[in-house]
Amino acid sequence: GVSSDMVTPSSNRWSSGNMEMSYEIDTLHLITASISLSKQGADCDQRSADRSFVLPSGNNLYAYNSIKSLKNRSSYVEGGIDYQRTFRTKDRMLTLSYRIEDGVPDEDALTRYYDREADDDWTDFLDNLRNQYVSGEDRTTEHIFQIDYVTPFAKYHTLEIGGKYMLRINSPVYDKYYPADGDGTEDVYDPDNSSHYRHRYG
Repeated sequence: GVSSDMVTPSSNRWSSGNMEMSYEIDTLHLITASISLSKQGADCDQRSADRSFVLPSGNNLYAYNSIKSLKNRSSYVEGGIDYQRTFRTKDRMLTLSYRIEDGVPDEDALTRYYDREADDDWTDFLDNLRNQYVSGEDRTTEHIFQIDYVTPFAKYHTLEIGGKYMLRINSPVYDKYYPADGDGTEDVYDPDNSSHYRHRYG
């Protein structure tokens, strides 16, 4: 049989803010801008007691305790700036816009194993349970450029012309380490189970 008991206390935080502004150069030219920010985080410690045992005697094949310390962080920024040009011709307008969105979720996790015990057939299994630290980030940035032009056409019509270009960059990072045991050795980086990518769309 197998049993696992887990306790997970946690704490959470969140904050945000935004700002808008505008500047009228003159009656025909207007610049507006806005930005919003948000951050959140959560910490928790997952404490677990695991064992495998023989039925019906209940004798352990192996048993160990572990603690996994998790730190989750994320930040999000959204901003933009617009330039509006009106004309002396009624309802004619040119608008240039730029938008940026940037999101950075990341997670750090440290797992440590202790109080291990096993019979002779299971010692190799427990030896493979190494303390480990992983750090991951999945950043996505999006840029949007847009132009719009509106003008009256003939007597009862309106002509609208516009274009948009979007550039998205995704940069996931995942690093895995085996932490030092406090004996003066350094953390060991695991390149085979780590990855760094950069994807560009647009």
